[in-house]
Amino acid sequence: MSFGLVRLRKVLEARGSYEQCGDGVDVFPAPDGSRAIAFSHGWEVTMMNWSYCFTLLNLGGRIEDLYEPLRAVHPICEWSPDSGLAAVPVAPGEEALFIADVKARRFAFVRLPNRQCRHRFDGPRRLRLEFDPDQLAAMNAQAVFGGGKAQFPVERFRAPAPQVVDVKQLDWQPAGAMKALKKALAAAPLVELAAVRDGFHPFTGPYPASTTASINGRKLEVWHLLAFARHGDRQAQAWLDELEKRAKQKGVEISPWEQVSRYLGKRKREIAPGT
Repeated sequence: MSFGLVRLRKVLEARGSYEQCGDGVDVFPAPDGSRAIAFSHGWEVTMMNWSYCFTLLNLGGRIEDLYEPLRAVHPICEWSPDSGLAAVPVAPGEEALFIADVKARRFAFVRLPNRQCRHRFDGPRRLRLEFDPDQLAAMNAQAVFGGGKAQFPVERFRAPAPQVVDVKQLDWQPAGAMKALKKALAAAPLVELAAVRDGFHPFTGPYPASTTASINGRKLEVWHLLAFARHGDRQAQAWLDELEKRAKQKGVEISPWEQVSRYLGKRKREIAPGT
């Protein structure tokens, strides 16, 4: 771009005051330098859930498009090699990639099942979607919050096969149709890209000896019980079945973070491990 961050912040003040959100700006220039997408006005809507304005700027630093009323969920923009398309992750009611054809002044969406993917262009019209390796590593982590190794079975996951979208086949809408986002989203393809369950990491026990067993310093909780049951512990499955039956009879929902003893009381194991 032809000017520095100080002037850029001034230009982007058209999106609103920086008083409540800070004046941080992230700029993603197109490969040919003709335009850029700038992210500003980052706001933590809920814990770890952010919202950003994103703005299309031309070579002279003037605003070309505000993309209202959309907001980005990450300050990330991928450009096609010919600088014609820009893809930004958004969530206008559901997870999606917003794809702007900056030259033809039109847009399209690709719906996503979650935010656990990365995207890039393989060519001018090929959008490649992959499961985020950082997310996969976090899902496979066997450490617990505060340090130490998990004292419960940890499921293993592998990445799904990458998906490639031919953007020529998308339902493109003119820029003036931004107010009809629901219609555009409904016509967008849904790309399935979920981590694949792949058994468990090695776990040698022990299985819980009672409903008040200590697991990493915490009394046995419902989500612990689910992990042990999925690993094949018949006692955990029996307790889980009984817990769900009682909850159904009382018409209450079970929180996975509640202690098992709250629902079943203090009880010792009745089915030997491995049987």
